[in-house]
Amino acid sequence: LKKPHKEESRERFLSHAEIRKFWKEFQNFAGIDTRLMNLMKLMLATGQRAHDIRHMTVDQIGPDDVWTIPRHVSKNKMTHRVPLSKLAKNLITEAYQCHGKKKQAYIFNSNKIKSKKIADTTAPKAIRDHWEAFGMKKFAPHDLRRTFSTLATANGLDEAMADRIQN
Repeated sequence: LKKPHKEESRERFLSHAEIRKFWKEFQNFAGIDTRLMNLMKLMLATGQRAHDIRHMTVDQIGPDDVWTIPRHVSKNKMTHRVPLSKLAKNLITEAYQCHGKKKQAYIFNSNKIKSKKIADTTAPKAIRDHWEAFGMKKFAPHDLRRTFSTLATANGLDEAMADRIQN
C-alpha cells in the first residue's frame, strides 16, 4: 500500500526559554482553563503521556504520593507507578479543585461534560490554535513529554532510566 502522506520524524523539544514562556504565559494568552494547562504542565513535570494524565482519577494517587497508572490505561498494558514531586502534586491538586464542591471521577475532567475526562483533541487544538501567535516554533503536546526526556538525560539521568520513568 502507498503511504497516505510523508512520515515526519519528530525531534522537537522546548528550550529552557520556551518552557518558561509556556509555563508562565500560555494559559493567559490562549485563554485555556486551569485543568488543561495543568495537564500540559504535568506532562513536562512527569514525562507521562497526555492519555495517561487525562485518565487520572483520585483513587490512583496513593498516600505515598505515587500515582499508579493501571494496566488498562497504560499504552504498554503494564501497571506503571509514578512518584509525584511536590510540583506534580500541586498541579494535580489545583486541577482537582476546579471541580468545586461536586467532585468528579477524573481529575482532569471536561469543561463541557463534567463527568467525562478532557478530550484527547483538546490539548493539541489549544496548542495548534495558538503556538504561532504566541511566538513559538510549532510544537505538539507530545513534544512536552519529549522535552522532559531530553532535559532529564542532558542533566545526567541515564537514558534507560528516563525510558523507565516514561513507561
